Amino acid sequence: MPRNIDRDEVRRLVGEGAVLAEVLPAAEYEEDHLPGAISLPLRRLEAEALTLLDPTRPVIVYCWDAAWRLESLGFTGVYDYVAGKLDWRRRAFPARAPTMPGRGPSTWPGATSPPATSRSDSGRCATG
Repeated sequence: MPRNIDRDEVRRLVGEGAVLAEVLPAAEYEEDHLPGAISLPLRRLEAEALTLLDPTRPVIVYCWDAAWRLESLGFTGVYDYVAGKLDWRRRAFPARAPTMPGRGPSTWPGATSPPATSRSDSGRCATG
């Protein structure tokens, strides 16, 4: 069963090497995502998760459906940041857009961009 976590736990787990995965459509990832997040759109999760992620490494998503799907694929350390990006922005933590196209993460430590807004403000998961 995926474990629900808060932003302090997100920061701790990422600091310990957990992967942060954004499951919104790729276009929304390009607009805005949490620092260090990789793009793994929900629509392609089953097809790409085992290629992009190590099932034994902790993974954090901010989508209940994605968390359950990852567990069904055999991932053992799945965490759901229930409050998601909205909580992150409310605390004035930086949200990042990638500096290079693709799936690679933007930097986590020392990120200084101001909180951004995007279409994903109204929801945690999307089927894109």
